[in-house]
Amino acid sequence: MILVVHTYGMAIVESKSVTSKVKINPDGSWERIWDNHWQGMPSPVNQAQRQAAFLRNYLNTNKEKLLKKILGFQQSFKKMPIDIVVAISDSGRIDRSKHSDNSYVFKADQAASRIRKIYEDLKKKDTRANCKSQNQRR
Repeated sequence: MILVVHTYGMAIVESKSVTSKVKINPDGSWERIWDNHWQGMPSPVNQAQRQAAFLRNYLNTNKEKLLKKILGFQQSFKKMPIDIVVAISDSGRIDRSKHSDNSYVFKADQAASRIRKIYEDLKKKDTRANCKSQNQRR
């Protein structure tokens, strides 16, 4: 796992060294070719989601040490975006089911671009929220 921390949140990159073919089934389960046979494997998406939940829980448990109070209210990490990117080896092949949520899954060489897009989208959203907030004060 790689944790990317940026101004607007975090991203967990779960990398898998799969040099053969991986298949994402409609139910979200994963399989890979091993020794010329399809074999089930743990879902790296589920793994990254568990890591994100653990991280958010850990940060919220320690929020008093990590975040300041504003106007007497304790800030928290509950709404902080923690995005997930699953990076499959560049030599691996991904067989995506049309009926599964595979929006998290990319080839390793696409992971940085995906994180950059997540960052830019969050930046735009934050900029729009700040503009709206300033207009309401006028």
